[in-house]
Amino acid sequence: MKIRNSLRNCASLCIIVFAIEAAADEKQLFRFFKPLPSPEQRADIARIPLDSEIYNSTSMSLGDIRLLDADGSEIPFAIAPDESPEKTVHTKRVKSEIVSLKKLDGNAIEIIVKSPDSPEDFSGIDIDTRSRNYEKQISVQASDDMTNWTQVCSDNSIFDYSEFADLSNSSISFPKIHRNKYFKILISNFSEEKKSPRHEFVTEKRLGSDFSVIEKISVSSEPLRLDNIFLIAKTEKTLRQQRRKIEYQAKDFSVRNLPDATEIFFSTRMEPLDSVVLETESANFARECRVYASDDGKSWQELSGSRGKIKKVKISNFYCSDMELALNGRHRHLKISITNGDAPPLEFTGVKLFGSRHMLEFILASVKSPEGMKIYYGNPEITAPSYDVGEIIGSLKNPSYIEIIPGAEIKNPDFSKGASSSSFLSGKHIFYVFIAVMIIFLSFTLFKSFKTIELKSNDNSGGSQ
Repeated sequence: MKIRNSLRNCASLCIIVFAIEAAADEKQLFRFFKPLPSPEQRADIARIPLDSEIYNSTSMSLGDIRLLDADGSEIPFAIAPDESPEKTVHTKRVKSEIVSLKKLDGNAIEIIVKSPDSPEDFSGIDIDTRSRNYEKQISVQASDDMTNWTQVCSDNSIFDYSEFADLSNSSISFPKIHRNKYFKILISNFSEEKKSPRHEFVTEKRLGSDFSVIEKISVSSEPLRLDNIFLIAKTEKTLRQQRRKIEYQAKDFSVRNLPDATEIFFSTRMEPLDSVVLETESANFARECRVYASDDGKSWQELSGSRGKIKKVKISNFYCSDMELALNGRHRHLKISITNGDAPPLEFTGVKLFGSRHMLEFILASVKSPEGMKIYYGNPEITAPSYDVGEIIGSLKNPSYIEIIPGAEIKNPDFSKGASSSSFLSGKHIFYVFIAVMIIFLSFTLFKSFKTIELKSNDNSGGSQ
């Protein structure tokens, strides 16, 4: 019995040791890491933007990235493009029902309207009127029970200046109100004094000649005529997702002039680029261009779909410029060949690079301790991880997000140049083999123990007979 207990304790200790060793081996696979600050607030999904330092040291597939917590355990994540939604706002006018109207002192009226039984959240009112040439001050309160009122806007103006210009406004906006049923509308300066367009002239005569002329002007008080009061509901719809445009910095910019062409060379940090804009003070040209890429700066291959033309015209008051060329993918070195023909070479001063970026997304609630997280990267020889978190995030409806900006790049002191996740002798594989051996060993030990117990039982039975 003591032997079996010792074996069990030894096996447990070995499993713990090998688990720690496996986590340590995971860190040894990567050249660099970036510490992540603790999230300042809770959210469903955390997003980490990949920067130029991470792009510079990762493989084309971005498969050599891992997210580890303070204990060295992997945090599943998905890599998605950084996109911003292009949205449209749909405005709906809903006719209200007037339930109360009364005059107040100071030339004002108070109107209470009721919203119909509809699911909209209202964010404004629109007063339908046939009146012209007016200016009114509007204040609005909202309530659910006509007892407790909340001010949503005050001293907003509606107006019509048709007498002077085609300028009018009959709508008032306020913050979106969630399902309030009643709205109290206070209209100041409700009635305005207006001159009649008809004038009467009275002429006084003395001694057969005009002595004086008196102009009589009629002034009347004209109230604002209310035909209808509409409640405004605005809904936002996402038309499509657009990749966010990021500007990156080029390195090692240089220019070489050939007899009939100009070549521009520059390097990148392997960011995902979409376009390059050439900078020059030269003007009045239109030149054909080709773009080439290289891994070592020596062997060049033309990028498909990157042929284009740069143009700048500046004559008198006319100016037009198109200095942008298309790029695609991640490339270490780039070369642009500009055909000059017999024209003089252009003087280029630099380039601007534009592209997209990726976001590393993970479920924040699944992380036991968000403090001490690190993003490890930089080993093109290891295989990409396989997680299902991308599908989980994609199935969420309107999740909350928080962005976590990684810290400065740090060289990993635990990096082992010969380590590889695909190696059979990696910590994980040794751990799995050890577990299998221990299971076989413990099974064999238990089998022998049961056989021993069975033999002793038989011996005791024979003795008792």
